[in-house]
Amino acid sequence: MAVVPPPGAGEVDEPEVRRILFTPRAIEVSGVGSSPMTDRFNTSGSLRTNFSWTLAGNVVYAACQWAMLAAIAKVTTLEEVGRFAFALSVTAPVFMLSSLHLRSIQATDAPGDIPFSRYLRLRMITSALSCLGLVLGALLGLYPTGTSEAIVWMAIARTAEALSDVHYGLFQQRERMDWVARSLIARGVTGLAALTMAVMFRPAAEWAAAALAAAWLVCLVALDLPKANHLRWRQSAEASALGTGTWTLIRTALPLGVAGMLVSLNVNIPRYAIQAHLGEQDLGLFAALSSLLIASQMVSGALGQSASPHLSRLGRAQDAAGFWRVLWRQLLFGTALGLAGVGAVAAVGRPVVTALFTAQYAARQDVLLVIAVAAAVATWASYLGYAMTALRLFRPQVPVFLAVTLATFAASQLLVPHTGILGAAWALVISGTVQCVLSGLVVSYSLREMRLQEG
Repeated sequence: MAVVPPPGAGEVDEPEVRRILFTPRAIEVSGVGSSPMTDRFNTSGSLRTNFSWTLAGNVVYAACQWAMLAAIAKVTTLEEVGRFAFALSVTAPVFMLSSLHLRSIQATDAPGDIPFSRYLRLRMITSALSCLGLVLGALLGLYPTGTSEAIVWMAIARTAEALSDVHYGLFQQRERMDWVARSLIARGVTGLAALTMAVMFRPAAEWAAAALAAAWLVCLVALDLPKANHLRWRQSAEASALGTGTWTLIRTALPLGVAGMLVSLNVNIPRYAIQAHLGEQDLGLFAALSSLLIASQMVSGALGQSASPHLSRLGRAQDAAGFWRVLWRQLLFGTALGLAGVGAVAAVGRPVVTALFTAQYAARQDVLLVIAVAAAVATWASYLGYAMTALRLFRPQVPVFLAVTLATFAASQLLVPHTGILGAAWALVISGTVQCVLSGLVVSYSLREMRLQEG
């Protein structure tokens, strides 16, 4: 659930948005007062250093996510894996909407004009509303039998994740990607340890989700909150309540939140189709195999997250040529990563999946290969999405991802009933391809306009 602006606040005041997002003004820091931008941000870390830290954090976190599914698969049944996957699928789009993609806005807010306290307060409100909505849905019996408890615990875990994420936005804005990486590693390792112990004690999806929620709450309190305090931020009087500036932030971020929800739906719509047409066993099988896609996105996201502040500065400086250079490097890296992933799956996919899960999962090598292709396409789509956000192209993302969602829904409904989980994998390929084409057109048009203005 997203916070709804009051009557009369439906349209974004573009000049006001630009004033808030781009007008240099000192962030109030305890004991400092006004200071130049170079004093307010730690920009000493190079792109290579930030990328190295982000890559390390994302690789470990992705490996732990994969290991979580492997632990559930080895200890429990396919049905329990399916219930856990369904809990992830139901909660993800809701929290993507409520996140409003504030982390991306924070990271690309080059002047740092909006205080962190305003981002934090807004994220706390929207996350609480999302969690409450999901819990009420469970109480009202809106979910399939046996999955309600898992969804409730997963909603709590997502709330902790959302609050950690808004702190990551602060760290990323200050280019402290080492702090983000350490937190990701801690969340991955503690989540894996807690989940594994839980399913060994009680092999059920709700116990796995409860253990994950507890681990992520501990990491939030023990790691992220103290680091934010270390930056010595304090709330200003202007940010002490939901005032005009916050409503402007909501109106600015809401299109990005809707786009994020649509992106999440694009990933999960094939799972909904499997749940509806095939059942929890096939959903558990597909979820385990498609964890390859999650791992690939975490690795490719390392470069995207690290480069976002740099791309934002290039966009604000109207440096179209420099923006293209950085973006093409990302796309080349994504191409190499995607080809390596497809080659690895073809060469050693079956034995690796057998070792991580069981032979029952490895028998669907055909599905795994198509998912590897989908992961390669999704890498390009991800970098183009980061580029749109760095260019502050928030509104165009809504029609782009709405079109992608419609294409994914149509492909899933057409393919899954006839070809099973293989059709769900091809639906992901179609989804990523449509997203690449449309996002590429938006970015190209924006950079062309930027060059015309330079001329």
